[in-house]
Amino acid sequence: MRQLTALFLFAILTGCNHSKIDQKAESEKLMQVSRDWARTASPDSIERTMSFWSDSAIFLSAGNEPMNGKTEIRKMVEKSVRKPGFKMSWQPVSARFPTAEIWDT
Repeated sequence: MRQLTALFLFAILTGCNHSKIDQKAESEKLMQVSRDWARTASPDSIERTMSFWSDSAIFLSAGNEPMNGKTEIRKMVEKSVRKPGFKMSWQPVSARFPTAEIWDT
């Protein structure tokens, strides 16, 4: 019984061992993905531009309703690239992890 208790305690302690996330490194990875996307996105390649969105992506734009899913986002991108003189560019400026308060609401 004592061995079983020790084994159970060991399983609990090792099973709850969460490794700490290197937020700085993960933020930089996210920033690099955004830079790569900005470098490859262009009006002449909708497929390349869309390849960075997942099927369940949500696109938020000030003053507009959220666009849910890759299909809705694709429609917006296709409509945008048909506008004369349209171009897109961006440079990410920061990436951060949400605070616990965001997840507790």
